[in-house]
Amino acid sequence: MYTQCKYVVLAQEKDEIVKENIYIFPSLVVHKTVAKRMRGKVVGAGFIARDKGTGKLFCRGESDSLQVKSRPEDTILLRSLFL
Repeated sequence: MYTQCKYVVLAQEKDEIVKENIYIFPSLVVHKTVAKRMRGKVVGAGFIARDKGTGKLFCRGESDSLQVKSRPEDTILLRSLFL
């Protein structure tokens, strides 16, 4: 059975290089709680869903607690985790 998850994307700097990283967590956790405990600027947030036709995961929706929407780039980051 598929359980919906949430995610945030943070722009994080290391050695003067800014990289966007995606963090996935259970749907019972509030987006803002995760973001407050991590370093970086929130640039994307929402939910992870599965396409019924292809079975591929994608990012959708938005975070009410952060007032940040999902972006197309978020799905690219998500799928890069499984390459």
